Amino acid sequence: KPDKIIHMGALTEEESLELFGRVLYDKINLPLDERVKALDFLKNIPAFPLDISIAAEYIKHNGLSYEEYLERMSQQAFHDTQESLLRDMQQLKHSRYHLMTLSWQKILDNHPEFVDLAFLVWCMDSQGIPREVLNGHKETHLVDSFLLQMKKYSLMQQGKAFKYVSILSVPKVTQQIGLEYIQKYVGKQNLPHRILAILQSMERVAHKALDAEDLSMMKALYPHVKKMRSLSLASPQKPHLD
Repeated sequence: KPDKIIHMGALTEEESLELFGRVLYDKINLPLDERVKALDFLKNIPAFPLDISIAAEYIKHNGLSYEEYLERMSQQAFHDTQESLLRDMQQLKHSRYHLMTLSWQKILDNHPEFVDLAFLVWCMDSQGIPREVLNGHKETHLVDSFLLQMKKYSLMQQGKAFKYVSILSVPKVTQQIGLEYIQKYVGKQNLPHRILAILQSMERVAHKALDAEDLSMMKALYPHVKKMRSLSLASPQKPHLD
């Protein structure tokens, strides 16, 4: 019987910095001097998402310098304030989860085929999803309508990568909440067949790219093939994506 418990280990230095920058500065790529200061500061913070998020929120809320934050860490009042901040963050997380699930529900209720498209987006790597995979999974007009709904609720961004390959990206938290929601929406027993359908769609796109010697598409597909192969949910039979 597979272990269904997700074990959350400590973050790497880069993961810690990315989370810290996202919460404190609303951006991932920090200037070099700020990056060096942040990395030095993070050596004093346990490398776990909650600890880093609380530290960043506390600094942001109170307008502190890194040095001022470290000085306050030894004060009892500081820990009381952090507990209050943690409660506020948990309430915010609950509210965000509720709003996102409402958005997903409205999208999925809009058209029955959107369930398969949403599940595809949730199973891929969250960044740089080639639109061609969605086009290979459902009819183009359905993909157009689905993406319009995603934009309407601010659940995705579109862009280009590897020259002309059209891509879309979804925030990781949006993807995680969506995956949790769809398991309740369709039932876990139906997921393996949906995974198989996604793998088959990716296989068709991959073979098309190989036949056309489309290096850009192959590069764009790679992280998503890797992500799909790492899924713990077993499909009845898996096509070969090698």
